[in-house]
Order: sequence, then C-alpha cells, then structure tokens
Amino acid sequence: MRFHNFKFLGVASAPVLATISSMSSQIEAADDDDIVTPADTTDQQHRPIPALLRLPNELLLAATDFLEPESQLLLSLSCQRLHGLINANFDLTLDDKAEKIRFLQLLERGHPEYLTCRSCAKLFLWRGRKPFNYACPHSDRHSDEDTRLSHPQTIRAGDNRAMAITREVVDLALRDDGLPITFFKMSGVGQSGVFQKTAARLVDGQLFVATRLEVEMFSPKEIVDTRILLGRNSCYHRGAARQVVNMFEYAVTSELPLPGHVHMSMNVVLQVLRNYGRRQETRPMVDQIFHRDPESKRPAHEKWEKVTWALWDALGPTWREDFVLWLDDGPVTGP
Repeated sequence: MRFHNFKFLGVASAPVLATISSMSSQIEAADDDDIVTPADTTDQQHRPIPALLRLPNELLLAATDFLEPESQLLLSLSCQRLHGLINANFDLTLDDKAEKIRFLQLLERGHPEYLTCRSCAKLFLWRGRKPFNYACPHSDRHSDEDTRLSHPQTIRAGDNRAMAITREVVDLALRDDGLPITFFKMSGVGQSGVFQKTAARLVDGQLFVATRLEVEMFSPKEIVDTRILLGRNSCYHRGAARQVVNMFEYAVTSELPLPGHVHMSMNVVLQVLRNYGRRQETRPMVDQIFHRDPESKRPAHEKWEKVTWALWDALGPTWREDFVLWLDDGPVTGP
C-alpha cells in the first residue's frame, strides 16, 4: 500500500488517485444536477466542494475498495457523508493487530503529539513519558511475547550514564517531529578506564547508532578486565555474545606486545555499529530491526563507506589508536 499527499484527506492510495484524476476533469464540465453533493452546511456554502466528494457514490465505493482496511476506516472518518457511505458498504472492523497499529500511525500524521505503541496498539502522549524513556504507559500490561521481542537495549557511557533504546525511541527518532538525532549523543569514562561515546546518524532513511569504546592495554591479562566492552554495548543478536568475546580476545591477543615489554602498551578501540531500521516513505509503519534474531536490512548494493564515514563524523576523532575493531550489523563470524 502506497500513500501520497492529497489535498482533501492527506493520504490516498495510488489506484485511488488515478481514478480520481481521470474523473475530476469530467466532473468539472458536468452539470450541477448530475453531481452528488453532501448536505449543505454553513462551511460548505463558503468553501468549494473537494473533488473527491463530487464523485458519484459508485466511483467513491470503487475507489475505496482499492484501499486496505486501515485506510478505509480513516477515509470513513474524514466527513459525515463518507462515514455513512463507507460504513454502509464495508466492514470496517480491524481484527488484525497490525492493521490497528497502521491505522493509529496514520492518525499520528495529523497529531504528532501522539505515539503508537506497537505492543498494545494504543496511542499515548509521548512527550510526558520522557522520565520513563518514552515507554508506553501500559507497558506493565504488555504480553510476555511483546516484552521478549522488544527488550530495551542499554548503551552505557561511563559508570553513571546509560541510555535505553526501545521500540518507542526508534519510532520517534525516525519521525520528522520526534526525537532529534542528538538524543543519542553521550560520552563518559568509567572507573575501569574505558572511554565510551555514542552518536547516531540518519543515512538514507536508516537509523544508525554507533558506540566507540577506547581502552589502553598493557598485557593479555587485562583482556579479562575489559569484557565490559562486550556487554550490551556490543551486539544485539541472541547467542552472539560468546562469539564476539572470542573474536575480541583473539584479535587483541595477537596484537598485544610481548609480555617482556613492560613499558609498552596498546590503545584498543572497539567501534560498534547498529542499524535499528529504515523509515518507509510509502508506508506509515517504520521497518524496525528490533528482534532477538534481527536480520540486516542493508541492501547488498549499498555503499558501506557512506555509512561508516557518517558515523565516523558523528563520533569525532579517537585517541592515538594502535588497533581498531569494527562490529557492524552483519552476520557474526570468527573463531
């Protein structure tokens, strides 16, 4: 289903627009007696009747039949005439949860102060939920399945700063009237000596969040002390943590100075890149990558350099690094 701007409703499907476009020119030349118009009101006496309402009922019904259920319901709410006509000829019950969510996200376009909860299919005022990380006020009643699939992913910066990235945060970040991209910017140094910095960028409609972790190492023993690098700051794939740890230990151990060189050290930088989803311009619902077993939505032909340079610019310069590890949203490979 594709949506386009339309003067009267704000949204309409491509087949509907084609039908309306072909008929509107004919209606302009028709006699007034041949045009079906809604009942006169004070507002209508002072404003021209929209082209859609000047169509015969038969064409309106034919055009409505092209729409998906959530769009049919939205169309029926646009005015009294369409409400009566569409309700009398279509079943507007939204039994499917995905249809309800898409309908509510269509309503968001005209009411940006609201956000749709993907778990319970309800609207809520999101700005007042800032102290609760913009979580749905009904989250305590969400099903176990929804909670399992959308567990917040915590990113830390130092010992006292943390940010939970939830499905609500991702939706708001991908909205023009939602959270600014600077929401993800933070940095700090923990007692372990690990410097952590996070930033985000929108690249071709996709939300990329990058975290850089920097630490100075003197011996292989310190690898154990730096496993803090490999917590939720590393990878959101289920079962991948052990593989990431193995890759990290192997890569760093192979590059560390020999044990006898006590005055030598190495600055290690771990840069973690996450793709949280893509804004769909032709659909109201954002295509999120937010499951326990996510799959990368990055097209095979996409230039990866564009993304890495954008995130490099967002994170800024590093210390003098001797060794840099990149962990992105592709499959986990290694020892």
